[in-house]
Amino acid sequence: MIMSAMSKSISIGYISQPIEAYALTIALFLCAALPHIFYYVVWTNPKRYQSLIQKAFAHKVHPVDAFASTASAFKLIQLIALITWTILVLGYPIPLPQIEFMIAGSALLVIGQVLNVSIYTAIGKAGVYYGVRLGKSVPWCSGFPFNVVSHPQYVGSVLTVWAVLLPLWSSARGNPLQSVITWLIPFWTCLYVFSAFVEEWM
Repeated sequence: MIMSAMSKSISIGYISQPIEAYALTIALFLCAALPHIFYYVVWTNPKRYQSLIQKAFAHKVHPVDAFASTASAFKLIQLIALITWTILVLGYPIPLPQIEFMIAGSALLVIGQVLNVSIYTAIGKAGVYYGVRLGKSVPWCSGFPFNVVSHPQYVGSVLTVWAVLLPLWSSARGNPLQSVITWLIPFWTCLYVFSAFVEEWM
């Protein structure tokens, strides 16, 4: 379905060849998945990750700081991939989202960021970036936001993803490539569910 949509709408964006649109779309999905692969590797191999970072930086950089920097870099890569895909494949400028999607997106963004900021306040950088696995003390917290949801960081991130993708989906109305966003939303959501499962059970 996605490949068919890209073949039909290739003239909408700035890409002139379907193979380039396919490549950018695959890259977008891979960029969404990359951080979660990284999280899995670090969570399940904390000692090896600690050893790697300590050797690479001669004990001058704590593994938590290295993990945080890498995670932030992945977020930037994801943003660049989404913007690049939107401009080159979907086509820019795109119509404004419908008003209900703009309102919903704004509300989701606010709630998501409240959860993300709250978890930093509650358990700090070490808590957010696997300090419990990487040799740093992490304060126990049973208050907000943990008394609202069990994985507030991931819930907040999912809501933020929805806050961006739902209005983008609305903007793509009438464009065959809307189906790409239709698949991207549950795919990205499942990645966070997977990471939450790993942290809960592995």
